[in-house]
Amino acid sequence: MSSELTYQQNPAQKDSASTKLNPGSKKGKPTEGKITDIIGAGDNAKYSLAFVTLCCGFGLGFLITLGLYLKLTLGNDCYTSFIEDTKLVWSIFIPLITLALGYAFGKEK
Repeated sequence: MSSELTYQQNPAQKDSASTKLNPGSKKGKPTEGKITDIIGAGDNAKYSLAFVTLCCGFGLGFLITLGLYLKLTLGNDCYTSFIEDTKLVWSIFIPLITLALGYAFGKEK
């Protein structure tokens, strides 16, 4: 048993095909999903993702560095180990932060 869907446009209806195929949309605008509600659409989404990347990069880097500092002060860890571990942590997060900044403020065509 096969069912075939056909599309027939009513000449009296002036809505676009996307509205006809997408019954939840209004005035020809596509319906928004959950991710669009959170980060926005278009340029807003671009800047939202860059902002989230920046916040997470700085936040996680800071928290891990704070944990390393607490390990240094509360434990018997040496200072050179703290410096090397901190360099290692930020060597991971700095490229991500740079990438997000370049994406947000880079030249557009």
